[in-house]
Amino acid sequence: MHMKKVFAAVLALTFVFSTASLTACGRNKGPVLSRRTNVYSGTDLELPEGIQYINRMTATDDTVYIIYEKQIEVTHYSDGSTKENDTGMEPGIAVPAVEVAETEAALEDAVMEEYDDGSYVTYENQTWVYATSLDGSTSDSYQLVMPEETKQGYMARLDASDGCLYMLYETWGEQSGFYLYTVDPAAGQVKNTQDLSGLRKEIGMSEDDYFYINNMTVDGTTAYMNIDAKVVVCDLASGSVSGVMDIDTVDWINNMYAHNGSLYYSGYVEGSGQGLFSMDLATGESVQAEIDNVNYFNIVGEMDGMLCFQDTNGVLGWNITTGETREILNFINCDINSNNVNTILPMTGDRFIYYSSTWDNKTYEQSFTLTVLNRIPDEQMQEEVLLTIASVYQDYNLRNIVIDFNRLNTGVRLNIKSYDSYDNEENNWTGAVTQLNADITMGNVPDILMMDSNLPVQSYYSKGVLVDLYPYMDDPENGINRADYFENVFSACEQDGKLYSLITGFYLNTLAAKEEKVGNGSGWTMSEMLDALESMPEGMLAFPDYGRDRLVDTLMSYCGDIFMDWENGTTNFESEEFIRLIKFLKNTPEKSIMDEFYDNIDYDNYDYQQEMEFYNNYEMRYYKDTALFHTATISDINSYNQIYRTFAGDAALIGYPTKDGTGCGAVIYPNMELGICAASQNRDSAWTFLRYLLTSDKYFEDAYGLVISKTWMDKKLAESEEYYKDWYYEYTEEDWENMRNQYSEEYIDYMKKSQIQYSMAQGQIVYDLLSKADRVKRTEKDLMEIINEELSTFFGGARSAEETAKIIDSRARIYISENS
Repeated sequence: MHMKKVFAAVLALTFVFSTASLTACGRNKGPVLSRRTNVYSGTDLELPEGIQYINRMTATDDTVYIIYEKQIEVTHYSDGSTKENDTGMEPGIAVPAVEVAETEAALEDAVMEEYDDGSYVTYENQTWVYATSLDGSTSDSYQLVMPEETKQGYMARLDASDGCLYMLYETWGEQSGFYLYTVDPAAGQVKNTQDLSGLRKEIGMSEDDYFYINNMTVDGTTAYMNIDAKVVVCDLASGSVSGVMDIDTVDWINNMYAHNGSLYYSGYVEGSGQGLFSMDLATGESVQAEIDNVNYFNIVGEMDGMLCFQDTNGVLGWNITTGETREILNFINCDINSNNVNTILPMTGDRFIYYSSTWDNKTYEQSFTLTVLNRIPDEQMQEEVLLTIASVYQDYNLRNIVIDFNRLNTGVRLNIKSYDSYDNEENNWTGAVTQLNADITMGNVPDILMMDSNLPVQSYYSKGVLVDLYPYMDDPENGINRADYFENVFSACEQDGKLYSLITGFYLNTLAAKEEKVGNGSGWTMSEMLDALESMPEGMLAFPDYGRDRLVDTLMSYCGDIFMDWENGTTNFESEEFIRLIKFLKNTPEKSIMDEFYDNIDYDNYDYQQEMEFYNNYEMRYYKDTALFHTATISDINSYNQIYRTFAGDAALIGYPTKDGTGCGAVIYPNMELGICAASQNRDSAWTFLRYLLTSDKYFEDAYGLVISKTWMDKKLAESEEYYKDWYYEYTEEDWENMRNQYSEEYIDYMKKSQIQYSMAQGQIVYDLLSKADRVKRTEKDLMEIINEELSTFFGGARSAEETAKIIDSRARIYISENS
C-alpha cells in the first residue's frame, strides 16, 4: 500500500476508534430492541418413505413435483420370478444401483445375499415422482419408468410448464449425449423423447468440439437451452429447433430464466465482472440490469413481478419494472439453516417451498424435509435484541452456531452480515476487507466481529475497536470460570493485559523435524533455526511444501512477532537474525517440489511410472533426509499419529522460533474467533452469545479441530484410544507381498515403519502442546504488502540484504506506530 493511503486510512480510523474506545468504558444501560423482518413461518409436508436422494424439485402454481430415487430390494427366485420389497433399505443409505446380472461374473458382483434354495437378492435404484399440493391435502407418489439410456446418466435440469415435466438428462456410454424427456406427471409416463445431439449442427459445432448444455428454462411450450454463449430455442410440441441466438453481452451464461416473453440471464462481462441481462425474446435485444450484490448464479424464479435470487442469507428480489432490489426472505430470521437448503422456489401468495437435507454423523443417514413458508407481516413480529455479526466470508460453522443459538429463544437473536459479495476480479478479491474496514471507519460497526487472517486485528486491539472481555468473564452472575478453559489461549489474545477477542475453536501449526536435526526439545530462537538451515547437507530442502512467496507469508504470520512489538510500537527488522533470514529466503526455490513437478510434467507423453516414483519419493522426503521441516497442522488428538506416519518414526515438534527461545513454538490458527465491538449499543447482549460458545455442549461436540474447553479436550483424550482403534489397519504378509509387485523395497520398508496404532501417549503429546501454545497466527495485510514489496526488490538483486532490512524496518515502524 502507498504511504499516502496508509496515512489517510489512519487519520480516518483514529477518530472513529478513539470515539469507540470511549463508548467501551461502561456497561450498556439497557438493550436496544427491534423487530425481525422478512420472516416466514414454516409448515412441513409429509414426504414418502424410502427416499435415498432427491434429484430435482420443480413446481407449478399449485403443485410441487419432486423426482427422487429409492432403493428396492428384489428377490430373484430360481424359477425366474422376482419379488420387490419396498422397504429393503433404510432411507439415506447410499448403495449403488445393481442390474440383474447376465453373466456369472457379473452375478457375483451383483448379489447382496444368496440363499440355499438358489434365490438371491439385489438392490436396485428406481426413479419416483412425488406430487403434492401446497397445503398437503392431496399428494401422490409413483414410479417413473425412464428409458434405458438414463441408467448411465443423470438429470441435469428439471422444469414444469403447461401440465408437463421436462427432464434434461446427460448420458454416457453407448448412448452418450443429452436427451429431453417430456413427462406426463399424472400418468407417470414419458410421453416424448428428444435426442439433442443434433444441436451440435445447429450451433455450428463439430463432433470433436466439447458439447455441454449448461442451462434449460421452459416458458409455455418453448424451451431455451444455453451452450456456452448461445441460446437454442426448441419448440416442445414439434421437438424441433426454432432458432439459435448468439449472446455477445457476456463471455458465458451462468444461469437463465424465461418468463412472459423475456429471457433473464447472468454471466461474466469483460472488464466489469458478473452482470444480469434482460432479453426481449421478440426482438432479441438485451439490456443490462442495474443490480448489485446478488447471487447471479442462482435465479430461482419470479414472485409478484420480482426476479428472485437465492444466496446463503436468503432470497433477494429484483423488481423487473422499477429495477429496485430488496430482501424478500431472511433465512436466519426464519431459523432456517441455509447450509441444508437444497432448492427453494417462490410460489403464489407470497409463499416459498423448499426441501432440505440433513446428514447425521452418528447414524450416517440422510433425512429430507419439504417445507412451505408463509410470510409473517413485519409489524406482527415482537421486539427483541437483534445483534449483527460481521464476517469477511460466509462461514459454514458460524451459520450453524447462530441458528442453534437463535432457536433457544433467549430474547437475543443474531444475524450475519457477510462481506464476500464485495469481492470481485476488479478489486483483486479484496473488496470484502476494504468494505468492512470502511464501515468500521464510518461508525457502521456490527455488534460482534468475526476475526479473519486478512483483517488488521492488531490495529483493532490498539485502536479500541473491541471491548475487554475479562470483565464479562469474571462477572459473578453471567461470567465463567477461567480455570475451566485453556487460559494460555486467552493469554494469546491479550494486549496490555486485556482480552479483546475470544478463540473458541482452532488448530495448531508447528514445525516438526527429526530429533537428530533439531534436538529433542521444543522451542528455539530464530538464530538457532537459521543455524539448522545453514548446516543442511547439500540437496536437502528446508521447506519442501512451500514456494518462496508462501514461505515468506507463513514465517511472518507465525513468527513475525520476533521483529515487531505492537504494544510498544517498535520494530527490529535491522537485526542480524532478519538479515540472515532474508538471505536464506533469497536462495529458497520459488516453487514447492509438488508444484515444480506438476508444472513441468509432459502430459502429451505421460509416464505413470515416473509420477508414481516421484510421489513415493515425496512421501519419503523426511525418511530419506531429502527434506528438513514438516509444517504440521494439529487438528485433533490423533494428529501426532499422522506426523509419526509421515516421518516413519518419532519427530520433534520444535515449533516456530520465538524471541527468547522459550515456549513450545506452536501457533494457534483460529477457526472461530470473535470480539465485541466497543461502539455496539448491545454489548451485554453480545456477551450472551460469546458465553453460549463457552458453555454449549452442542457447540463443542460439533466443533471441528481443537476447542478451548478443558472438559471437552479431556473427554476427547480419555475416549481417544477407543475412538481411533478402528482407524488402524494392520497389513498382512499377503498385503506386503502384493505391494512388492508395485513398489520398491525402500518404499515398502518406509510403509512398514510408518504403520503405528494410535496410543494415548501420542494424544498426550497433542494435549501438552495445546496447553502451552500462546501465540496466534496474525497477518497484517497492509504491513505484509510493505515487506513483500521490499523483499521482491531484494530477491531481484537491486539491493543488499542490509539495505533491504533497513528500509523494511523504517516503513514497518511507521506503520506499526501509527496503528498501535
